[in-house]
Amino acid sequence: MSDPMPAVTVVVTAYERRDFVSAALDSALNQTFPRSMYEVILIKNFTNSELDSRCEREHVRVVNAEGTLGEYLSIGISHAHGRVICFLEDDDIFLPEKLSTVARIFDQYSFDYLHNGFRCINSAGQDLSLSGSKLLHLTTANQQVLGASSPRITASGIGRLLRAEADFNLSCISISRSFGLSICEWVAKTRGCFDGFIFYLSLQHGGPTVAWPEVLTKYRIHDSLSLADVSSEVAKARIVIDGLHQVASLKLAAELTSDEAVRGSILNTMRTREVRNAVLSAASDRLKLVPSCIRVFLYSSRYRNIYGLAWASIGMLYAAFGGGASAVVASFLRQGMG
Repeated sequence: MSDPMPAVTVVVTAYERRDFVSAALDSALNQTFPRSMYEVILIKNFTNSELDSRCEREHVRVVNAEGTLGEYLSIGISHAHGRVICFLEDDDIFLPEKLSTVARIFDQYSFDYLHNGFRCINSAGQDLSLSGSKLLHLTTANQQVLGASSPRITASGIGRLLRAEADFNLSCISISRSFGLSICEWVAKTRGCFDGFIFYLSLQHGGPTVAWPEVLTKYRIHDSLSLADVSSEVAKARIVIDGLHQVASLKLAAELTSDEAVRGSILNTMRTREVRNAVLSAASDRLKLVPSCIRVFLYSSRYRNIYGLAWASIGMLYAAFGGGASAVVASFLRQGMG
């Protein structure tokens, strides 16, 4: 008799990073959920004999692949057997009750997309205070279950989900396999903003998109992720390239949506990223920023989008004072706003 299909698939992506993947796997394998009820797939682009041997012992399926992170995620989705897919980036950690909680929620409700709460840790795995590490990441402060589903999506509803950061951090996102397969082709085409891309596509798929406040993930802030040294030209270039990839992914999401409320939110996020890119790349024609900053500010004020408001304000500071705004930008980036 063949083994029963797993209820949950954990897709771990290790893309050009090795430092924390063992800790990520530890967290995926040390769950209160029965091991026979879930599978773990590790997708990576490097060879490590010790890691490979461990995966074989722990019955972790390994896929060695080349390509973009979007292609990795697409591979993970297409290889998944579980009814629910949980993403785990190589530098983050699941709490022990993550899979049992997610499985229970998906059994009880017909969700397409679930975003759980998180708390921040440093490179050593030590907890960081909310105010000291993620000034604008307020998921842990949200104590309500929030949701939206097609065809009743409103801009206000999307705004509430964004304030709960339901579009942030892949390691907080779980999706139904049916939804994952429906977007697999498009995920492979993305090169940035994977969490936001999946979030926006879920809004019009049919099943509810939900922000669940319970903390089930630890989000790691470390040197290769947080770009604290924004004076570094390499760091600035990396931010800008990443930002361009994010804008391209959001543009694709906008092309794929027919809902005006969803499209409006995507376009505002795109403009926000463009303002961010211009500031961090020290764009010479600062006055060109002003119209975009005003549009982002007005939209974000209406729907209380804190991230958009912050970058619109920074953009206006930069337009007015040029390099004098760099200290403000650096301060926000150190708080993990990037």
